Amino acid sequence: IIDSIMNSYDRYLRDSLPEPKIPQIKVNLLAQSKGIKLENVNFRPYDTLRDVRIAIEKALEIQHNQVLKWGEDIKYKITGAHPLPENAANFEEMKQLNADTIIVSDKLKQFADLRIINGAKIEIIGAIICASDAPKPCITLNFNKDAKKSFN
Repeated sequence: IIDSIMNSYDRYLRDSLPEPKIPQIKVNLLAQSKGIKLENVNFRPYDTLRDVRIAIEKALEIQHNQVLKWGEDIKYKITGAHPLPENAANFEEMKQLNADTIIVSDKLKQFADLRIINGAKIEIIGAIICASDAPKPCITLNFNKDAKKSFN
């Protein structure tokens, strides 16, 4: 009888309670070197700064400008984060600039670990190499002198 009551209660809770929802964090993204400014982009607390890169890549793809390479010196300046705990400032991949601004170089840091809040601004500092930055192919690569065609 006890098993029957527990099974009925479990079934009741499973069917009547809504699924837990993880709150979204809305942030503004800025990549000044590429002229990208995205407002109110939704992230989850367990998303990482790598997901910020993906959002920037998607924005550049919409502009038909594919990211070819991210520079080795990429840093993330985050304005609008709760102050980090005392022991977090000792990590070399994070630097607290002031009460609500930190600079992070580790792209695998989660939003929750960085204590990012709604309305925060994440600025990407460093080189982002795109298809538009690559030199145009030289005409001599495609020129066939036997084709008897003219090039302008």
